[in-house]
Amino acid sequence: MKHSPTGGWTKFFRKEVKMSRLKDAKFLWTDNHWNHENLIKIARPGWKNSAEIEAYQINDYNNRITRTDQVVVFLGDLGDKVGIERVMSQLNTGYKILIMGNHDKLAKAFYEQYFDEVYDHPMYYHKRILLSHLPEMVSPGVLNAHGHTHIINLDSLQHMNLSPEIMGFGLISMKIIEKRAFALPKANIKFLKEWYKDIQINVAPFERADLFTDERNIINVELTKILIDIKNHLRRHMTPDLYDPILLVIRDQMDPMISAEENKTHANDTLVSIISDSLIEKYQNAYRALAL
Repeated sequence: MKHSPTGGWTKFFRKEVKMSRLKDAKFLWTDNHWNHENLIKIARPGWKNSAEIEAYQINDYNNRITRTDQVVVFLGDLGDKVGIERVMSQLNTGYKILIMGNHDKLAKAFYEQYFDEVYDHPMYYHKRILLSHLPEMVSPGVLNAHGHTHIINLDSLQHMNLSPEIMGFGLISMKIIEKRAFALPKANIKFLKEWYKDIQINVAPFERADLFTDERNIINVELTKILIDIKNHLRRHMTPDLYDPILLVIRDQMDPMISAEENKTHANDTLVSIISDSLIEKYQNAYRALAL
């Protein structure tokens, strides 16, 4: 490879690396299980055999996918080699993407004969929509559209089972997934309201008077909220060098073994006590106004 003084390696990679068209997806399919006759008895009693399902799905696909720019994502567990070869050879045009499932154990090169893109891991269609075969753990505000579980749904608003036994055996419109995903509340990223609020460890190399931590420096959410609330009142009238010592006194008297409400009452009493101290007479009126 020759390095270009004008384009560097960027030009080379832009030319050689194929960009995914996943974000253009219009339809989804999962758990086709072509030629898997055992599944008919277990989870698909309404069908005579796999051939009947295959005929239905070929017809549905070919009626709906008529252009090469229509992107269809398959979420894995296509079927055995015979079934895949039989069905895929009869499907119309369209841009096909495969996210492999646990039963897709043939060589990746085999699947690449029939798909424009092949992945062995989950993929994000949108920052709030994760596509996968197996159900995946996701952050708040994110929907995982998955297959694999067939006739079992997860007790989670963030997981959508797209298995044919649940959604029907035809292609699934991406609009259905989008509607479900965007109805979810967005993740809260405000301090002490995040999904990870209870596992935050303070590693700051300096003193934080507004944080209450345990012996492992894990932040106590409820007690820290009390300190921050007091700080937000005090900071309107004074600088950190004045209110930090007050917070330290209040923090040192907090007790994680009692309720947050009791700690808040004690914190208010301590603040009132400090207000009456003659050493800060200069700020006495402001402190009285700020007492919670």
